[in-house]
Amino acid sequence: MRHVFWLIALAACGDPVSETGEPGETNASSAVSGEAEDTAVDTASSTTESTTYTTPDVDTDGDGVLDGDDNCPEVYNPNQENMDGDVFGDACDLDRDGDAIPDDHDLFPVDSTRPGRADGESIYAHTSTDLYAMDPLANGLAHVGRLRQEFGSNLNEVTDLAINRHGVVYAMTFWTLYICSGRDAVCWSLGDVPGDSNGLTFVPAGTVDPVDDALIVIGQDGTWRQLHVDLVSGSVTSNALGNYGGQIYSSGDAFAMEDWGTWATVDDGSDSGPDTLVAVDPVTGAATVEIADLAPYARTYGLAGMFGRFYAFDESGDILQIDESGVIEDIIETPYAWWGAGVITVEPPP
Repeated sequence: MRHVFWLIALAACGDPVSETGEPGETNASSAVSGEAEDTAVDTASSTTESTTYTTPDVDTDGDGVLDGDDNCPEVYNPNQENMDGDVFGDACDLDRDGDAIPDDHDLFPVDSTRPGRADGESIYAHTSTDLYAMDPLANGLAHVGRLRQEFGSNLNEVTDLAINRHGVVYAMTFWTLYICSGRDAVCWSLGDVPGDSNGLTFVPAGTVDPVDDALIVIGQDGTWRQLHVDLVSGSVTSNALGNYGGQIYSSGDAFAMEDWGTWATVDDGSDSGPDTLVAVDPVTGAATVEIADLAPYARTYGLAGMFGRFYAFDESGDILQIDESGVIEDIIETPYAWWGAGVITVEPPP
């Protein structure tokens, strides 16, 4: 049986968007192609079991292959199957297809083309229907694709997305949780999410879960819930962790990054009140420190960050850059109504 892991739910380089409203031709385009696998944070190697070769002329596992020639000397595998051609046979390889996504996080553990990792150097944002990649160094946008089910219908009312350290993209509508490709926006349904959810994020390992990134879904009332997802059966369950506290409600998004923190946009529950960027305790969901008042913006439904800067994506189409002292700059105006954003939980090297 494949390992079942715990997740939690809250709620790319080039030219800026052109005056015609079409995304510019950017290096982000390559980031969302097959080349993304070269730049995404590669953590699978750290999770692959190592084997100690002590006596090459001994057959420790009794499979008829001496340890010196056995790609899994401690696991019986007489046929020496090795799908990805690395030094580990399939019987002891935690990433059999070699796509840098460990099998216990991989919806397609024996297909290296799916699900398709996100680029670790890009911030991903989306409208209710389409996925984009943004290069935070050049402020360029690239269109990844129409969010859609493989061999099925298009997705509508996509409320948020989240990306774990392996580059696996999770997305949700008001009702359903999906895994989506960071290369072409094709998605696969997993199961239902709580009906009042509007935000989604991973928080890094060592916070809610001691081993894995945890997926959090955030309710409109500010409640944080941890999602428990079984990739084999597709079952999705949740448990409440806490909430922002007081009269603080979810404006639609949050994100977290290892060695930086957990952050969210919140509001007072009204349709007209300005949004606020706050720091959050990922274990309890409590809002702890106000970073910036985002007035006059009241619909910053997407939030992400990288290299010490926050990026808020507003329904008006504006993309805001916010530094850690709270200074706000409107860096890109687009014709897109942003509904959400996400970023990998492990920051790339500067």
